[in-house]
Amino acid sequence: MNHVFLKTQVLTLLLFFFFGISALQAQQKKWIPAFKLNFRDYLKLHTSRDDVSYFLQWAGISSNEGSPQCETRYGEFKFRVNYEGLVDSIQVMGNLPDSYNQRIVTRIRETAGRWTVPTDSSPQNECWFTYPFYMFIRENYSGCPNRGYASQQNHFANYKLLLSLPYSDQGILSTTTSVLIRPGHSEPSAIK
Repeated sequence: MNHVFLKTQVLTLLLFFFFGISALQAQQKKWIPAFKLNFRDYLKLHTSRDDVSYFLQWAGISSNEGSPQCETRYGEFKFRVNYEGLVDSIQVMGNLPDSYNQRIVTRIRETAGRWTVPTDSSPQNECWFTYPFYMFIRENYSGCPNRGYASQQNHFANYKLLLSLPYSDQGILSTTTSVLIRPGHSEPSAIK
């Protein structure tokens, strides 16, 4: 139990360090492409939001695949959008099942053509985005309520912390190292 608490504390500190907003950074003009859905996307997704997080999460991911250790699964997806508005690099970290990683990576690639770059863009312009995704445990799945509860609570606390940050209407927040995308999730269980 102590190792879970220690991991959570380290993860929380890393998140604050990684996603900390610098006053100097806020003063600099950072090159950031804008995410835009087209009319067909609005109809298909049944939304009026230009939220990149919603678009990435729409891949239909649910918590129907349990963890053998009854732990919440987590993925961090970093991708780079270049001066042409194309995703040219993707990095994946975490413990999500490969099938889920593939779905989210495919969805990231499907953002091509939806990035609007500033008019003064040049070949050296690029922007890294970070998209965190949580796959919470269903409490009634394979005896996990008791064994996975501490993990669920810790990850849910991190998720709520990330979710409470001041994102733009596109679901993005500029940080010192990249642009954070509002976190996605499979439907979390009722956490007490």
